[in-house]
Amino acid sequence: WKSSGSIIPRLIIWNGSVNMIKKEPYRGIGLDKFNDNLVEQIRNKKIPPIKLDPLNPSAGFNHAHNQYLDIYAKTGIYGLIFFLLTMLIYFKIFYNSLAAKDHSLIFGILGITTILSYFAFMLTHVVFAHQQSTLFMLYTLTIFASIISNRINLEGSR
Repeated sequence: WKSSGSIIPRLIIWNGSVNMIKKEPYRGIGLDKFNDNLVEQIRNKKIPPIKLDPLNPSAGFNHAHNQYLDIYAKTGIYGLIFFLLTMLIYFKIFYNSLAAKDHSLIFGILGITTILSYFAFMLTHVVFAHQQSTLFMLYTLTIFASIISNRINLEGSR
């Protein structure tokens, strides 16, 4: 590309992702078909080439650079709903702990901050396409939720 930024390729990929969602809104295109679908869209002139290389016009991208579009395009509406419900469960655990008068309050705030930070981060990044990002997010949320759960169990046994 003529510009050194990444916004133009991302906009093209996002447009391609929306096309995939329109094509398969319920089932998605599959976890391993993203790049093939981008190449097909480029050849059919639905989106411009991401890279000006006739041998690799999709630049080898295998994810949408947006977690929500990526999940929706690959797994359909059911995958997106499952992901959002999972995050909602974590959010509910953390939100309910905000009424606590002990250390659970701190971990509730940290948990909500983590979720909101990742939700913003996922607008331009696919966390689940990178093992380290996925593990860090899940470990952080699980540890905070476990501490809160342990505090609740200790309160209940008193």
